[in-house]
Amino acid sequence: MCVLIRQPANLDVHADTSVPVDGTSDRATPTLPTDRNQRASQWSPQLGRGQLIDEKFRLRRLLGRGGMALVMLAQDVSLDREVAIKFLGTNLVSDPSWRARFVVEARNMARVRHENVAQIFSYGIHEGWPFFVMEFVDGTTLADWIRRHPSPAVVDVANLVRAIAAGLSAIHDAGLVHHDVKPANVLIDAHGRVVVTDLGLSRVVTGFRAFGNAAGTPRYMAPEQVSQRPVLPSLAARTDVYQLGITTFELLVGQVPFDAKTPQQLFDCHRHSPVPRPSSLRRDLSKAIDRVLLRALEKEPENRYASPLDFAQALDRAIAPAARLANKPSRGLRVLVAEDDDDQRMLTCAVLSVGLCPGSRIEQARNGKETLSAAEQHRFDVFVLDLQMPDMTGIQLASALRTTHGQSAHIVVVSGNGGAEDWRSLHDLGVDAMLLKPFAAQQLISAIESATR
Repeated sequence: MCVLIRQPANLDVHADTSVPVDGTSDRATPTLPTDRNQRASQWSPQLGRGQLIDEKFRLRRLLGRGGMALVMLAQDVSLDREVAIKFLGTNLVSDPSWRARFVVEARNMARVRHENVAQIFSYGIHEGWPFFVMEFVDGTTLADWIRRHPSPAVVDVANLVRAIAAGLSAIHDAGLVHHDVKPANVLIDAHGRVVVTDLGLSRVVTGFRAFGNAAGTPRYMAPEQVSQRPVLPSLAARTDVYQLGITTFELLVGQVPFDAKTPQQLFDCHRHSPVPRPSSLRRDLSKAIDRVLLRALEKEPENRYASPLDFAQALDRAIAPAARLANKPSRGLRVLVAEDDDDQRMLTCAVLSVGLCPGSRIEQARNGKETLSAAEQHRFDVFVLDLQMPDMTGIQLASALRTTHGQSAHIVVVSGNGGAEDWRSLHDLGVDAMLLKPFAAQQLISAIESATR
């Protein structure tokens, strides 16, 4: 029986543990020791503080441990930066299937470059132990954020969901499906950057995809995962839509829609039980939000949103009235749009003319030189800058504007292919937001209104 409870039952089946839906084992699927003490005793004591890995990564401390691997903070002594290193557990090193799975995870990460996806730097083997080096995201998990924000503003939830959806979209564009979207696999750094992590269950989309053993986290698994049904490539991304829907449900109301005492009972819930309306658990949520969540959590993939971005945009539209009430500035804004692509510039200006409050003035520049010239003549409230322009990058332009305007002007940067390093550079310059093209009109409006409220 499915129940709704604030404190989950004692059920802890993680992403890197395979859970057969029929209760049997599958020899083709890697298995783990079931006793937690047995697992803990098999971690190597040789990975200690100060140890040098691959002659350039000095270990500092343990960041986390799971059934499949452990992650340690290290210092890249060559580039003088902090990195995270993920090691395959020593109890799994001798298993060829687990070693192969670990390599697949690293290769899948290497296929994706996006500011909302954790970036991998290198792969190697240390004394027989496979490892890969990735960026260190200094922050907290979305699971911790949920615990600290039991009833968050719907606008904040929409912003988080939009960033997660952007990361998942980049994963899908690389021909992959994540398969384990959940709050524990999303990080939020100290600057508010949202990062999707852990591609340990990700798969390349090719032909009909049979799921085989139901590997995942039961509270977040889609019905087709637990039923082991083949999925057409055109519908593969909708498994991640379902999992993002569960995550969004939890963000909004503080609990997942289904809970039970065993994985099998949870599987039955995902396959057969109706999803409760979020507004039945939190009264200030609208019926429009109910409709968006219930569609994302449809049992059949073909009835869900086609992509995480479609879901995020629908959620934006559902919360738009509340967002406008919370964020709308009380006066008109003077905005300069700097974009070398004529069509994109005209479209952005049209969006801002309609979406910003009455009295706002939208002006245009085709390059960095025109932008700086306009900034010398007028005081603008907001600059919307393209990251890639022929005469000057958005980073260079933002730096120049900080020199002329100080911190008084708000800056939003848009990009077709910016990454984590770009965002860090822009954040250091005090840029308010960075949006990845193509973006929804409401994303740009919300970014400007949030910066200026």
